[in-house]
Amino acid sequence: MRIKAHLIWVAFMFGILGLTGCTSLNTAAKARGSGEQVTYEAAFDEVWAAMPDVIKAAGLHYVSANRDEHMFLAKRGITGWSWGENVAIFVEKIEDGKTLVEVVTKREMVTNITAQDWDGPIFIQLDRRFKRA
Repeated sequence: MRIKAHLIWVAFMFGILGLTGCTSLNTAAKARGSGEQVTYEAAFDEVWAAMPDVIKAAGLHYVSANRDEHMFLAKRGITGWSWGENVAIFVEKIEDGKTLVEVVTKREMVTNITAQDWDGPIFIQLDRRFKRA
């Protein structure tokens, strides 16, 4: 009887995990337009060149950049408080000397309520380098 109850409990937990869902870097990339946005008084090329260092200084692992899509991907792995986060950063030229940056954070596990949003740390690093418009 005890083994049967244990098996039911394990099956229940796997069912819950299956329903909660996980995200990927692709999920963050597809969420363009849903993140926090800030405009900087800086040329697109200046902001673009600074982003790898900004990402690392914010505490994320730099994964890749796609200049054609104006997108950087970064992530943070599992910590004591989180299952990890996937982050997409979009850099768009608004006009000469002005650039829009958008940060989208997706939790690795949707039910992870202690996951960090990365817009704050990214914008803090950008604010140290560029003036907000």
